[in-house]
Amino acid sequence: MPHSELHKIKLKKNFTVLAIIFGACALFFAITVLKIQKAEAAEIVSCGDPLSTTISTESAYDHCDMQSRQLAYREESLALRQQIQERAENHAAPRREAQKIYKEQLEALHNSITPDNISSIGSN
Repeated sequence: MPHSELHKIKLKKNFTVLAIIFGACALFFAITVLKIQKAEAAEIVSCGDPLSTTISTESAYDHCDMQSRQLAYREESLALRQQIQERAENHAAPRREAQKIYKEQLEALHNSITPDNISSIGSN
């Protein structure tokens, strides 16, 4: 395939971008080498003396009994869970009673169906 003017322009552009990339890498390398040389030439100096002080070793605070609090929380949590379960049971009791009555009535209806009255049930 013959190379047109567009190919030459794109090739020149690609080489320019490549040269910029190599130039940036060379710049980063040079800066790094200079920083390393400065770091190796630096001397270690003292930045000050440590502060010497004394403190009291006696406890100035009362102890917070977290363990007893956790056990009390557990007891309260268990009591609350028991109340929730009892409430759920009491809430569901009327529904269960209504279902029981419904099933009894439905069974009585099914038992009352005979071959004689089955045609009259379907016509309504």
